[in-house]
Amino acid sequence: MENTNIWLRLAYMIFFGFTLYISLAVMWIVAVFQFFTVLFASTPNKQLLEISNPLAAYVHQIIGFLTFKRDQPPYPFGEWPKGAELNEGTVIDITPAADSNNNNSPAQQPKDD
Repeated sequence: MENTNIWLRLAYMIFFGFTLYISLAVMWIVAVFQFFTVLFASTPNKQLLEISNPLAAYVHQIIGFLTFKRDQPPYPFGEWPKGAELNEGTVIDITPAADSNNNNSPAQQPKDD
């Protein structure tokens, strides 16, 4: 790698370090709203899920760039991720189980699709 390229990458890394900080703050806001949505409505908000998956993929891209796992800089120097880069996680069912042995605690069983 040329000396000029490494200094340019450092500038990108500083920029994406700040961008990562802001992105994680937004992710926390989405997570808190999602928590309260599930707490009161017992189901995740679909719009927040549509925001969180690409945002998580973007954070993943930034971390990959900062750790030299990837050479292509993330958005705005590349494309905004669609979120398909991450595997979908297991959705947790929080409804109480009918079983009396579980003492009215939420069922932590994965949902089958």
